[in-house]
Amino acid sequence: MDSQRLLDCLESDFRRLRRVAGTAVLDPPVPSCPGWTLSDLVRHVGEVYLYKVEMMRLGGHADAWPPDGINDEPPLELLDWAYAR
Repeated sequence: MDSQRLLDCLESDFRRLRRVAGTAVLDPPVPSCPGWTLSDLVRHVGEVYLYKVEMMRLGGHADAWPPDGINDEPPLELLDWAYAR
């Protein structure tokens, strides 16, 4: 798979999650993730985006994760900020 296809898939997945999360209350459960709410899922995806960016920046795994303050961000703002990186 070429890099443009990967970027297209990433954008498609982000837009779909953002569309669903942006029109919903973030506290309903996520059936495919027992014990998680939509808020938990949105936060998790945002953290994964940031972690992958940090790995690319460092050329390997980040020693300290998650970074300070990441849990203070509202889930949708974190997702948007992380995707933009």
